[in-house]
Amino acid sequence: MNGIKFKNKFTKSRHPLKKSLRINLSNWILESVAKLPKFQGGLVHSLQTIDEHRKREVFSVAKPDDVDLEFLHIWIFETFLIGDIDELKQGLQNLFSDFSKTRYIIPFKTKTEDIDNTFKGIGNSLLSLSQHRIGLIDVLGNTEKLRSKRTWIENFHVSVHHFSQSFVTVSFGVEPTPLFKQIVHDVLLDETPARIDFILPKSLKHLKLWSTFPGYSQMFSVHVKRECIENLMLEFKYEATNIISQYLRGIFIRNGSPIPSIELFCKKSSRNQRTGNHQSEVVGKKCLFWDSVGMSKRSLDYFENEKEGLSIFLSNYYEKETIDKPFKLLLEKAKANLKSDADAINDRLIHETEYYLETLSPILIVQ
Repeated sequence: MNGIKFKNKFTKSRHPLKKSLRINLSNWILESVAKLPKFQGGLVHSLQTIDEHRKREVFSVAKPDDVDLEFLHIWIFETFLIGDIDELKQGLQNLFSDFSKTRYIIPFKTKTEDIDNTFKGIGNSLLSLSQHRIGLIDVLGNTEKLRSKRTWIENFHVSVHHFSQSFVTVSFGVEPTPLFKQIVHDVLLDETPARIDFILPKSLKHLKLWSTFPGYSQMFSVHVKRECIENLMLEFKYEATNIISQYLRGIFIRNGSPIPSIELFCKKSSRNQRTGNHQSEVVGKKCLFWDSVGMSKRSLDYFENEKEGLSIFLSNYYEKETIDKPFKLLLEKAKANLKSDADAINDRLIHETEYYLETLSPILIVQ
């Protein structure tokens, strides 16, 4: 997470400059006094005691050795009223026209008439549910069109979903680059320490009392890690919507709300490992890894098990401090069924879960 400058307003509102300075200074003070010889009294002794208490946390949020978890994909959904359908059609035409270059060999190229036919189909089926695949946008193949210099997004697939007589939803299946996947992997792997949010007095008039009885606020590691992952996903969605909003501005972008999304993770397990097993332990500590990534055992609902070796779980449980409220899909795939080509495996897993979008996305949008 070091070195990432967050631009999305949700993360920035969570840590305004004044609060960030206090957090960073507080933790720097604790790290500094920990290096001093042990004091037997006074302010330094109190600060050393606070630091020891922070480090004695009985929970671990590090990824257990028997867990192989990978972030694969994210779908984001923007919604338009039926009255704005002409504006939506024009925006899609402009999007595909500007991002016309591609590095891929694809069976067809999305043309203006393809988009016209899609919306004629929607117009003719106002009383029925329908889904229309529009095409592929190669983001990295059109870097000159990007406002951001980050290379987090590889491409996205665009589909139009007609769920009701009142609105139409456009889904963007966003493929992260290996760089972003590695950033997420590093956070998943990390044993995130607890964080002292407030140790310094809020004003100088409290300084004398604080020097005698230094108070502090602690954020436990499970919440720190969950917040780190949420901030990353919010920033990733910001990068995607930064592209989309140049052409399409539906209900969520116009209102400045967190855009609905479904995050897809894959857990590869051995054949003899029980499906849905979230009981991994770290020696000497209770393991809260799954809680820290927003997929605790109590929040995972068994969703489907159509194919041998593939189990799908759905999580939509949130803590009160959560800003974003995505659905998280967890695929559990037996390693015995996986071939050597990791990219082909991931593409197949993503394709297998697209079936559930029509079921989940209306629930997500209304929620």
